[in-house]
Amino acid sequence: MILNISVLSDHWSEFSASEPATRYPVLSDLESKGDIRFTSPLAIALSARSSGGQVEVKGTVSVTVEQPCGRCLEPFIEALTAEVDLRFEEEGVQAYETMVTDEVELTEEALTRETFSGDSIDLTANIQDEVIMTLPQNPTCNTDCKGLCRECGKNLNQGACGCDIATGHPAFAKLKVLKGGK
Repeated sequence: MILNISVLSDHWSEFSASEPATRYPVLSDLESKGDIRFTSPLAIALSARSSGGQVEVKGTVSVTVEQPCGRCLEPFIEALTAEVDLRFEEEGVQAYETMVTDEVELTEEALTRETFSGDSIDLTANIQDEVIMTLPQNPTCNTDCKGLCRECGKNLNQGACGCDIATGHPAFAKLKVLKGGK
């Protein structure tokens, strides 16, 4: 997604788009590997403003994904929304604070800004990064998911499997035998 800076002012301008995940290289790669399937296009709703060589972009990116549960391995669909809060600074604008000792220190604001040159900013990498950060590391179909049986692999959400599963930590199995248990 390309943001045309020449049409921006110091007042917030809203814009939106609907783009397929395949337009974003890393998202397309995740889908082609089978890690995830994007079941809807990315719904992008952003506001932007420009003032004094600085551009602010805020909004959301929403998408629906299908992925396997980290516990039971069953695929499930989940709606995700990523918050976008970006700041850009035109190349050459100083974002440093000069201290009394004439040392130059980067401010927190300077560390969170990216630079741009020209009349447009390509937001593709930024939007892609926000979606990736929103993806759960260990997705679960629901909070009560029981997962798979450690012995037979049956999905315990569909009922008990009948396996005799030892309780407790395996490191203490010898102690159980010493106490008369099997």
